[in-house]
Amino acid sequence: MEMEEKKRPIVRRREKKAGLAQSFLMKYGLKIVLGFVVVVAFLTLVQCSIEKPEMPTWTSDFTIPAVNRTYLMPEIIRKIDQPGLTIDSTGEVVFSFTKTLDTISISKDLSTDENTRTILNTIGQVTITPDDPTPAVVNLDDYVTLSLDTIPPCSFDILNDMPPIDGFSWVDIESGAIYVKIANNFDLDLDTIIVEIIDLVFLAPISTVQFPPPGIPAGVTDSIAVGLGGKTISNHIRLQIHCHTPGASMLSLSDKSLSSTVGFGDGLTVSAAEAEVPQISKSFSETAELPISHTVISAEIDTGNVSLTLDNGTNLPVDLNLTLPDFMYGGSPFTRITTLQPNSSETLTVDMNGYIFEPADQTTPQEVSIDIFAFIDSTSPNMVVIDEEDSLKITASISTLHFASLTGIVDSTEADFDSISVDLDLPKGFDSVQLVSATLLLEIENAVGLPGFLDLNVEGDGGQLLGLSGPVPPGTVSDPSVATFVNSDLADFLNPVPDEVTVYGNAIFGDGSIGTVTIDDYVIPQITITAPLELVIMQSTFAGDTVSEDIDQDDIDMVTEHVVQARFVSTIINHLPLGVVADIYVDSDPSRLNAQDAQVVISSIQVDQGVIGLDGSVAEATESQVTFVLDSADLQVLENEQIYSSQLITILDSQGQAVKVSGSDYLTVQGFIEIEYRFEED
Repeated sequence: MEMEEKKRPIVRRREKKAGLAQSFLMKYGLKIVLGFVVVVAFLTLVQCSIEKPEMPTWTSDFTIPAVNRTYLMPEIIRKIDQPGLTIDSTGEVVFSFTKTLDTISISKDLSTDENTRTILNTIGQVTITPDDPTPAVVNLDDYVTLSLDTIPPCSFDILNDMPPIDGFSWVDIESGAIYVKIANNFDLDLDTIIVEIIDLVFLAPISTVQFPPPGIPAGVTDSIAVGLGGKTISNHIRLQIHCHTPGASMLSLSDKSLSSTVGFGDGLTVSAAEAEVPQISKSFSETAELPISHTVISAEIDTGNVSLTLDNGTNLPVDLNLTLPDFMYGGSPFTRITTLQPNSSETLTVDMNGYIFEPADQTTPQEVSIDIFAFIDSTSPNMVVIDEEDSLKITASISTLHFASLTGIVDSTEADFDSISVDLDLPKGFDSVQLVSATLLLEIENAVGLPGFLDLNVEGDGGQLLGLSGPVPPGTVSDPSVATFVNSDLADFLNPVPDEVTVYGNAIFGDGSIGTVTIDDYVIPQITITAPLELVIMQSTFAGDTVSEDIDQDDIDMVTEHVVQARFVSTIINHLPLGVVADIYVDSDPSRLNAQDAQVVISSIQVDQGVIGLDGSVAEATESQVTFVLDSADLQVLENEQIYSSQLITILDSQGQAVKVSGSDYLTVQGFIEIEYRFEED
């Protein structure tokens, strides 16, 4: 506070002149000198120097968390990055290797081999029935004379050319006859009649025949048959008739005649002809063996086709109806109807997908039927050349038929599958593991509707061999059966654990009973090797997580430039049955988090195994806390806006002793950087 100065009246006086002793120099100079002497004497006595005044200071702590991580056993398993390690339903850690082997299919046994069948049928002999020609009539007065109202005994020859016979031009006759018919209206007995039949086209006699006694009396019509088998005749016939009469009384010759003709009775069976061909119907069947090893009751066709090549070797159009009665579609048999023109060919290809194969023949080997009906319409009034060797040829080619399903008596069918080699990968760093106990589980999923028998061999690359076999019950695609085979005696096979396992074998299905199989049926073997993680373990290592921490750079210099001391404090809590060594890396670049490149490396933080209980598992965790001094080079990492840290966890050797790892085991790693620095109040 400033003091106020009281004002006084100014009094003017004349100054007195003083001596030296009363002068200003003497009065104040002595005081200054005396003060200086006192100060010098004091400083001399206390031996002090004069210093600049200082501000007050104190120390403070700056803490940066680096890691605080608990690795539960499931995560440790994931960190090991090996799918073979897992936790089972009881919470125990197990080593499990599962491999689904090659899917075994019996679809190749649901098929037939390709088969071709050629059916040849000729037109054969044809029966034609020509109409009888109009009779030829001669008069008596052309051959005899009347004397005294009497005709004396005499002979005479009659020549009758028949009108052209309708129905054929020529024929090669296999069987049949020509009937010579004579009506004697001469009123004169003819006791001798000899007829010679002549072919006017071929200019050759056909036959000579004599009517038996007493010939043909007056007023009588008679006929006589002449066999034509083996003869070729045309439709132009001449009858040369030799007659003899014993004579008779007669008043007049007028209105006396004799008629003659020919006929063919029930017709002529010809082997060749140029004729009006009558309707011809032919039905014939053939069978073809079914090339399949099973006895089929019913089977649905998935793929395949039937190819029919139809050859008409006749001069006639032919209507064909082809039926495969063993192949049904929509409840009706396979049928194809077509018309073949004369001397032509046609090919029909039919996709058999969706057809049901139901062979009538249930004996072995089974056969399928091919039924053919051929119809040739009459050519009348047109004549066509035919020959009994004219043929219809049907070639039926049944491709390989693949069945979608088959019901029948399925014989034993062996289905091999290619050998499969798989790597039996162990967890990283576990190359020297010995599995104390292990179980091999073979599961067979069978979707085949037949009982089966599986025979497998499991072979290790070290020469180990294990056989598994047994029956497999039938199943379906919608409800497959599962057969399980367990082998718990794997000590020899898995010690040492093979690097590679090869599985090979076969499956046999069918026992001669009736069953159903489909194209989708399958058998899938799956092999699983499971071992509780009670292991003899050599040293194993896995990398921990990478975490980051932001560093505020505004005041960081105040810390790093006034460090009193710096340290890294780590705490390891080990609930594993194995000792652990942890390395912690800190760096501004996450790619350098390793022992060689990291700016801060805290190495070899070791902690013993957890306290082992009576059952061999960890009963209590072991804790270790270690402090590491950091130097100025280490602290340079803080001069970055963000720092990263990670850990490398090493699980120590179990010293040849089996240890039991539990799903509840864990490992906790904690660590932080603590800096003590001097703080000055500015």
